[in-house]
Amino acid sequence: MEFEVVLAARAGKPLDSLLLEALAECISRSVPLRILFQRASIVGEKEEHQPGGLLQTISLNFPRAAAIAGGKDEVLAEWLEDHLHRVVEAHQAKKALLANRLKAGALAPLQSPGKAAGQDIPFHLEQFVCGVGVWGLAEMTRLHLGESPAKSDAALKWLLKLMARIKLRMNELGDRHGLRLRFVSNRSRQVVDRLSQSLLEAGFDCDSQSCESLIDLDAEDSSTWVSEGKVHSFFPSGHAVLGLEALNRKDKTFIQEAIQMAAAETHLGGLTWVDEFCRCRQCSAVSGEIGAVCSVCGCEQMVLVDRQGQGMVNRITRL
Repeated sequence: MEFEVVLAARAGKPLDSLLLEALAECISRSVPLRILFQRASIVGEKEEHQPGGLLQTISLNFPRAAAIAGGKDEVLAEWLEDHLHRVVEAHQAKKALLANRLKAGALAPLQSPGKAAGQDIPFHLEQFVCGVGVWGLAEMTRLHLGESPAKSDAALKWLLKLMARIKLRMNELGDRHGLRLRFVSNRSRQVVDRLSQSLLEAGFDCDSQSCESLIDLDAEDSSTWVSEGKVHSFFPSGHAVLGLEALNRKDKTFIQEAIQMAAAETHLGGLTWVDEFCRCRQCSAVSGEIGAVCSVCGCEQMVLVDRQGQGMVNRITRL
């Protein structure tokens, strides 16, 4: 079971100490927890427009755009805008299909009990979000500029400028076609593998990429969290989360400081932990070393827990 805690976060404003202690305790006990931050942003969505349900996500292949552009900024931006139009067309087709199915009464579980088909349906298509999947921002920047946005201020500024242009175009198309379009961070390794296939000739190594951050930051360097958070500003709360490896096995004081820093000093949309560890079903002991026998109670009821994709994927295997 995945738990989400939503906190109001403002620059320079400390979080409640008792709340921080409770969150750190949960994380240290390996509770599958995601902390989301709600904050004002000049490019983020207003409170009343925060997305409710995500209907579908169709992804843009940012690294492929860079491979095709050959270092030309305008070619890269035009390629992304052109494919954004295709994403909108696909969302329109999906929305029309669902509208027809709802009208025909074919989606009975989504209808109010005891109501005739097509009447008082709680599933309102106009309220759902159509996602524009974002993946490979760091890879695109390295292919196009030869620099990482996590390490170069100039590269980060260039990336933010491009994101602002694409977001502006996305909002224009959404208003024109009656779609609630929002950026969504890709967390699926299968999607990443599929999008990577066309990039092999450009020297792209899919296995070296991570789904835990947008700009491939160093999780041990807290200063790069600020850069990561600037990209998060383009996403509604909850659609871009920073996943820290082995945060659940850090000291509780470190965990509290990490949560506080992420809330008060960055624009991160959220924080979670990703890790691979063993848990004993008998005594609940947690170990970073994989083994079939518990080192605490000696029983053989060990399970392997693997959290990936910004903490969204939880794989549990009996050892």
